[in-house]
Amino acid sequence: MIPGLVDWQQTGFIAGRDIIENVLSLRLAQEWAQGTGMADDNINMIKGLVAGGQSLVHVKGSFTKDFAVRRGVRQGCPLAPLSDPKP
Repeated sequence: MIPGLVDWQQTGFIAGRDIIENVLSLRLAQEWAQGTGMADDNINMIKGLVAGGQSLVHVKGSFTKDFAVRRGVRQGCPLAPLSDPKP
């Protein structure tokens, strides 16, 4: 039942799916971008999807002060291999 509920991009930890599919998709996208001469604006937009950000936590009805997110990626993000592991 779970594979029918989970988005197709979530490949890890689902029977019949493999996280290596995301790595392959990324590699194919890189090759395509190199072959087409993707504009710097587009590259910067993609980097913006995975680089940093702000977050806060909801605790007992109120939110904490926001803080910088320096590591990690969104659950199931196909751009995860682009994430910079350095703080």
